[in-house]
Amino acid sequence: MNQANLLFRLQMIDSEIDKIRKRLSEIENTIRADKTIARAKLNLRKKEQRLEDARKPVRKIEDAATSLRIKIETTENILYGGKGRNPKELQDLQGENESLKRRMAALEEELLEAMIELEQTEDDQKTAAKNLNQAEADFARQKAGLLGEHAQRREQENKLDQEREAFVASISQDNLRVYENLRVKKRGLAVVSIGDDSCSACGSNLRPELIQQAHSTSQMAACSTCGRILYAG
Repeated sequence: MNQANLLFRLQMIDSEIDKIRKRLSEIENTIRADKTIARAKLNLRKKEQRLEDARKPVRKIEDAATSLRIKIETTENILYGGKGRNPKELQDLQGENESLKRRMAALEEELLEAMIELEQTEDDQKTAAKNLNQAEADFARQKAGLLGEHAQRREQENKLDQEREAFVASISQDNLRVYENLRVKKRGLAVVSIGDDSCSACGSNLRPELIQQAHSTSQMAACSTCGRILYAG
């Protein structure tokens, strides 16, 4: 097998290795850069903070209602306790009691509204916690699949690396150096086939003598336009 044939086979191996390494990088970046769980955690923290904020007015109203209830009970005990009181004092106590009850009714309305808000906030917090659990479960499944593919791709890469070593051993150091330099300059594609008397990479028409040279077993030919090594098949 001439040098151009060997380099073309090497190119095929290297191209496959490039694809595998690109996929390995994609897998690693996907695992490392996934933001789903982070977003779900942030959302849960926000909902938990809103829940704590919603509990504060409920506790405040409940404390005020408890204090007011004690005042009402105390006033009613005095009013209906049977102890002698002058009419003016009883009238004042009755007025105060009615005022306290109106205030209690207003507090009960405030408490109802605050409780409704608290209930909705609790539902939002539970939903956020559920979404986080789901995100963690989904990512665990995705990660397991990606890690399985990663291991499979790594095994393929190792086999191709071994196959590559066998081909490299049969290629002259000068030709290998030319090939590696072209790989760097031409985005990984150093050797291309000839199709319809033209370069399959850049599409340039090839001179007959260049095609004949590509068929030679003793020398290599390069596209006069893009400089890539030509493989005649």
